[in-house]
Amino acid sequence: MAFDFNAAEEQKTFAAGPVPVGSIVMLKLEIQRPNEAYAAKPGSYVQKTKSGLFSLNCQFTVMHGTYAGYHWFENFLMPEGVQLTACRISYSRMRAIIEAPRRIDPKDQSQRARAARNLADWMDLNGMLFPCRLGLKKEPREYTRKDGSKGIAWDNSISFVLPCTDKRFAEVVNGGEIITDGATQGDAPASSSNDAFGNGNGYGNGNGYGNGNVNSMGQEVPGWDVPPTDDVPF
Repeated sequence: MAFDFNAAEEQKTFAAGPVPVGSIVMLKLEIQRPNEAYAAKPGSYVQKTKSGLFSLNCQFTVMHGTYAGYHWFENFLMPEGVQLTACRISYSRMRAIIEAPRRIDPKDQSQRARAARNLADWMDLNGMLFPCRLGLKKEPREYTRKDGSKGIAWDNSISFVLPCTDKRFAEVVNGGEIITDGATQGDAPASSSNDAFGNGNGYGNGNGYGNGNVNSMGQEVPGWDVPPTDDVPF
């Protein structure tokens, strides 16, 4: 029996990441189930932080382009009786993530748009795709290589979710990417001063887990094998 591979996609090379600061790529959000010891209630995807607030632990994965498959984790904090700055920023980002795949103009306050910003359940966020400009977390994390040695890696962070009104929105949604020559480590500016969602440094716990991965070029990717399962240090 003959096998025809002409219809298969041409082999691509992928970079290990992190993605340079200021780059715009397509992301996928996936909510991670917390350790049951820290779940808000049995079976819940919501976890309780040390400060008493609740959060969602989210994995963000680059969907296509140079850094396809690269991922990191961030926590979205949810207000519980108090309006902390971190909670407000998390809610703003969640709103932007909801608006992007649903093609809602952020300035649209019509009844239809307001209804489209509602979620029936937190898991409605799971699997959402959106174009995003990336920042870099403030601190690196330590990870363990397959040989048992320790390494240091820098993770990206959400800087600015592109709204459907942005001129670059369609390009990235349709498979494009905008990769800058920005920093990939160190104290790098995560976003411009006029971004609506703050400095993009994220609220992930920054601790290292897993043994790293290997990309299609055989390079070690200092990423996460499993999501964080400990409490969130706020």
